[in-house]
Amino acid sequence: MSARPAKRFRVKEESSDSEDGQALSGPSMGSEGYNRDQEFWFADGNLILVVRSTAFRLYMGLLSAQSSVLSQLFSAAPISSDGATEGARIVRLPDSPHEWRYLLHRLMPKGSGTYDLRDDFPMISALLRLSDKYKMTDVTQYAIVALKTLFPESYNAWLDQNYGTGRGMPAAMLSRAVAAIHFARLFDIPSLLPTAFYRCACLGGAIVKGYTHPDGTVEYLSTNDLVRCINGMQFLTAATTEY
Repeated sequence: MSARPAKRFRVKEESSDSEDGQALSGPSMGSEGYNRDQEFWFADGNLILVVRSTAFRLYMGLLSAQSSVLSQLFSAAPISSDGATEGARIVRLPDSPHEWRYLLHRLMPKGSGTYDLRDDFPMISALLRLSDKYKMTDVTQYAIVALKTLFPESYNAWLDQNYGTGRGMPAAMLSRAVAAIHFARLFDIPSLLPTAFYRCACLGGAIVKGYTHPDGTVEYLSTNDLVRCINGMQFLTAATTEY
């Protein structure tokens, strides 16, 4: 079994003061009604991305190069004429600022250290959700590679994981399989499904609670997939009894 990575990326803890419950405390922009992000606010940036109540000051060209969808949004955005932000385009998005920080850490990594994305499912999920929405193909492929290591296709890779059969996993970790099934459907990755459904079956009745993303949104299995999961639970119970 391979050693766990020394470094693991974490977004900063957030207060519950904003409309989405996750805006960083920091210098307010007063009458504008949003807060500057403490990490991704570059004084020379030419784009102010307002994600709910959190503002990131970034470089428009960097994001435009990654996404034609964002590029079109930027081209139609108004230009600020207000003091220190004069000349910067302002774009408002309804996404989670929590997930945008994950994305920005991928697009603008800091320091020389590397992080093992395989050890951070919330980041994988954030990258897949945003990259699908904004058509960031490179980011999508990067996250899919990591997702496949968490839900392996081969039996040996499955056994090599820290929790073996999966039955010893905390429910909070097992529930991530709900999101994995969604991603398998969304990106046409059927190899994820056996492992993901097995983990869902290990949840028992808790499967109906779905998976709660860090931003508070809850994802549930479709009716058909929930039926498959329940059938799988019955099969596992019968197999265990026979054994």
